[in-house]
Amino acid sequence: MIQDFGQALEGHSRKILLSAATFSVGAYFNGDYVNAKPPTGNSGMWVNPLKEAGHYFDMLNLMTYDAGKYTFTDTVNEDNHG
Repeated sequence: MIQDFGQALEGHSRKILLSAATFSVGAYFNGDYVNAKPPTGNSGMWVNPLKEAGHYFDMLNLMTYDAGKYTFTDTVNEDNHG
């Protein structure tokens, strides 16, 4: 569907932007981020769409309020206090 929209907009006489509101964790659980916090039911759902048709997007809006309960202290390494 992203590809269809992107191709249709490319041929339009006026520049129309293609954007998406994506989950903040939508591209997690891939590569170096396989164990990235916070895991949610939406984690990774944008990995394949972005790989396949992400180049059609002009803008991505990351909906960080959907990340769930999370604090920076969850990622602090005890060795780095100082």
